[in-house]
Amino acid sequence: MGKKAERLFREVLHKNNKRGQRAAVSLRLVKARHYPRLLELVLHPDARVCARLCSTLGELGGCFESGPRLTNLGIPALLQRLLHDPEPLVRAAAAQGLSHQVRPGMVAALCCAASEPSKCVRRSICRALGKVLWHEGMTCPQLQQIEQVFLSYMCDTDTWIRLLSFLR
Repeated sequence: MGKKAERLFREVLHKNNKRGQRAAVSLRLVKARHYPRLLELVLHPDARVCARLCSTLGELGGCFESGPRLTNLGIPALLQRLLHDPEPLVRAAAAQGLSHQVRPGMVAALCCAASEPSKCVRRSICRALGKVLWHEGMTCPQLQQIEQVFLSYMCDTDTWIRLLSFLR
């Protein structure tokens, strides 16, 4: 592993939260071979750092050079964070990360999390479902499931969510 990547991984684990957050953002620039190590760090105890890592994991997985084998490794970790993390910030970042890795298999989990009370999570889920909607491998039941979510979002209290669901 290169010196810069090793330094960034050390800083993510550092007790200084701001330093860890900056390092998590910088991890987007590391090579795809560091992807498995990034997967291990997604369980970071600090919610802000974990949110940055989820976003980084999604963006790195969406890169062409990471390849499909590595990209598929990040999806279960992000789905786990979306469905089971107690922090809304982390769940929103996980949904945002999933929007970079569009797969029809994510529809059930995204639709399950669509009734989330946090508006930032609902916004991220709406964006992710909007990107999944145009994937070639979508089946008719999955499209109907997404349609139901968008129809429920049209009555949402948040203006942005209503607008996003209307535009899809």
